[in-house]
Amino acid sequence: SLVAVDASESYLKKLTGALAPYFDVSGYANCRQAMADISAKPPDLLIVNERVQPWGVFPLLDEILATPSLAGLPIICMSEEPGSNFFPLVRERGIRTTFTKPIVLRELVASIHSLIGQRVEASWQAIEPVQQSALVKTINVFNSIPDLVLKGAPLPYGEVRASCEPLIEAVRNNQYKDMLQGVQRHDNYSYVHS
Repeated sequence: SLVAVDASESYLKKLTGALAPYFDVSGYANCRQAMADISAKPPDLLIVNERVQPWGVFPLLDEILATPSLAGLPIICMSEEPGSNFFPLVRERGIRTTFTKPIVLRELVASIHSLIGQRVEASWQAIEPVQQSALVKTINVFNSIPDLVLKGAPLPYGEVRASCEPLIEAVRNNQYKDMLQGVQRHDNYSYVHS
């Protein structure tokens, strides 16, 4: 799920409508209500505009960043102003993904997929080593296949087979529960279902 926060209700309606075919998204014009709902049910990602009401963006971001249950929450920040001081200030807070309005939808969707995937993949570090290896190796090979297909290059069947060896070992040893939980929140549906 995604949460978008923007003081402009009309823009918020357009943004959530554009993202709705891809994600479960909730929009908030009031950052106080957004924070209450984010704390109660953390989303997979937050999109926040420079202009939010009633607190302002930095109190909202600082509260989110200081809340332990929201640690690692991917955040995308946006502004109407290309040269806004907002962007360097959010980068100081560790937020790297920013957009200037108007936003190209496919670029925003790609960034959302990437950030959610990175967060899920980082959680694999806590998984038992064989299952972790199965996930890491298969996602790396899986992510390279579309580029190879677009280039007309041959598929690396040997690499694909090798990446699946830890997966086969985990299944043989009945050690796949953490793997299944590890892919559960990944938003690359083709990978998850493969």
